[in-house]
Amino acid sequence: MILNPGDIIRSYRILDHLGEGGMGKVFLAEEELLARKVAIKMLNPSITHQEQFRQRFIEEARIQAKMKHPNIVSLLSFFNEEDGYFMVMEFAPGKTLRELIRNTGPVPEQRTRVIFRQILSALEYAHEQGVVHRDIKPSNIMIDENDELKVLDFGVARLLEDPHLTQTGSRVGTVFYMSPEQVETPREVDSRSDIYSAGVLLFELLTGRLPFDTEAESNFQIEKAIVEQALPNPRDFYPFMSDLIVKLMHALTAKDPALRPSASEAIKILDSGDLSSVRVVQPEPITPLPMPSQNPIVIPVPKRKKMSKGLRAFLIILLLCVLAIPAGFLTKYYLEGELDIFGRKTDWVEEDETLVNADDGPSQAELDAIAEKKKLEKAEQAVRAILPKFDYIKREALDYKQQDFFDEWPPSLDYFVNPKEVNTTEFQFEFNEGIITAISQPALGKVGVRISYSIDSERFEIKDPDPGLAPRINPAWLQ
Repeated sequence: MILNPGDIIRSYRILDHLGEGGMGKVFLAEEELLARKVAIKMLNPSITHQEQFRQRFIEEARIQAKMKHPNIVSLLSFFNEEDGYFMVMEFAPGKTLRELIRNTGPVPEQRTRVIFRQILSALEYAHEQGVVHRDIKPSNIMIDENDELKVLDFGVARLLEDPHLTQTGSRVGTVFYMSPEQVETPREVDSRSDIYSAGVLLFELLTGRLPFDTEAESNFQIEKAIVEQALPNPRDFYPFMSDLIVKLMHALTAKDPALRPSASEAIKILDSGDLSSVRVVQPEPITPLPMPSQNPIVIPVPKRKKMSKGLRAFLIILLLCVLAIPAGFLTKYYLEGELDIFGRKTDWVEEDETLVNADDGPSQAELDAIAEKKKLEKAEQAVRAILPKFDYIKREALDYKQQDFFDEWPPSLDYFVNPKEVNTTEFQFEFNEGIITAISQPALGKVGVRISYSIDSERFEIKDPDPGLAPRINPAWLQ
C-alpha cells in the first residue's frame, strides 16, 4: 500500500509525509471524527512479509502502548489494513532538539535545565516500566514553542525482562551518543546506558557541539574515545554555566555504569542543588567564573609633584633651541633659491620627479599575475569554507544510516537534510551512496569542478574537466 496526501485510511486523512527510515514511513494525518492531527507510522510495504521486521514493528507498538507520560508520545491506535501495519500516534508539533541546537548554538543553562528535566522525567518513567530507549539523541526529541517536549521513537527500545529481543547482540543506536557498554557489550545494556546518552545530550545543549565529534575522527576513533576518554570540560567551549550542571554532566557520563545517578536521582540534584549523591570524581578541575567584587578596592592615585620654576625655564629654552636649528637650515635654503615654498620646483625636486615618472607602475603582465593570485586565493578560501559542510553531511548521513535496519545509505541529500542548508555561493552539494559531492558554481570562475568525498574510505577526489582554466583546485586545500 502506498499513501499520498489526500488518501483516507480508516478514519484518517493523510495530510503530509513527515519522514521515513529503514522500517517505515511517517505521515501527518487528521482524524476526521475528532478533527485532531495525528502521526501515522506505516511499516515499509517491502518488508511487511518478513517475519522479523513485522514482529519488531509490533513489539515497538506494544512498548509504545505502555508509555503514558506527558513527555513521551502516546500510541493512540494500531491496526492492520490491506496487509499493511500502522501505528497511530500523538502528533508532537514544534521542532527537534537537533534543530534547536543547530539554530541557537549553546542553550542558556536556565533553559537547558527546564528542557533536560523533562528528558529525565521521561526516562525515569520509561525505566520504571522496564523499558530502555537505547537511542536518546536530539533528533528523537520534539520541543514546542513553550519548551515542552516529547520523546519519540521507541523503535529500538528494549524490554528489560525480555532478552530474546536482542539475541543477535546487534548494536543499535547512534554512535555519537552511545555509552561505553553500548559500544563494547550491546547485549548487556540497561537503563544506565540511557543515562549516559542523556549526559552527552546535556553536554551538547550546554556547548552547542558534541564532545567527540571532529572531522578527523572515524567511527572507530569516536567509539575508542567513548570507551577510554572522559568527556571534556564543557566550559572549554562555553564558559557560562554553573558548577552544579558541569558536575552533573560528568556524573551522568561516568565510564562505570554503577557510578551514574539514576534519572530520579538526577532530577533531585537539579531540583535541590545537592550533589552529595554524586559518586564520581570530576575528571577535570572546574575553574569558577570570575565574579565581580562586592567591595571594590579603591587604589589611591599619588599626587603629582610640581615642577620647580627653574627647571621649567630650562626645559623651555632647550625646546626653543632644538626647534631653531631646522628653522635656520630652511631659511638658508630658501634665501639661496634651493627651496621654494610657494610652488617653484628646485632642481633636486625635479630630478626626483623624473625618476618617479620614469616608472609608470607595474606592467600588464604583473597586473595579470596579481589578478590570477587573487582568483587563486578566492578559490582556496571557497574550497576551505566548504569543508565544514562535508563534515555536516557526513554526520547527518551516518546518523540516518544508523537508523536504517537495512544498513543502507539514504537515497539522496533531501532524505536526511534540507539541501538549502548545505549549498553555498561557490558550490552545490549532492549525496549518493555514501559519496558527498560539491559541484562548483559560476561564482568560482568555472563550472564543472567536482570535489567528492567517500565517507567509507574518508578520501577526497577532485575532477576538473577544464584544468587549464584558472583557478585550478589544489588537493592540499582539502587538508
